Amino acid sequence: MDGAESARVYPFPAPVETIVELRTRLTLAEERLTELKAMLEDMRRDRDAWREQAQTRPATRTCDTDVVVAVAPYDRMRLYPKRS
Repeated sequence: MDGAESARVYPFPAPVETIVELRTRLTLAEERLTELKAMLEDMRRDRDAWREQAQTRPATRTCDTDVVVAVAPYDRMRLYPKRS
């Protein structure tokens, strides 16, 4: 980039970074990207495990007395009393 061109884009002196600084920033960015990819893979594994558990779990549960109890649907309106 030409000095006059950078003066138009950057009204203050343009930041000057050496090759060493740029390589350091690149290395740090690559390390962070690797960490983020690992975190994403962990989240995907957790999601898949939860999904598998939810799909294999029956919609009804049995108690210790072998009585079948149906899981009631969530009713939000029952949680909040009616105001008058």
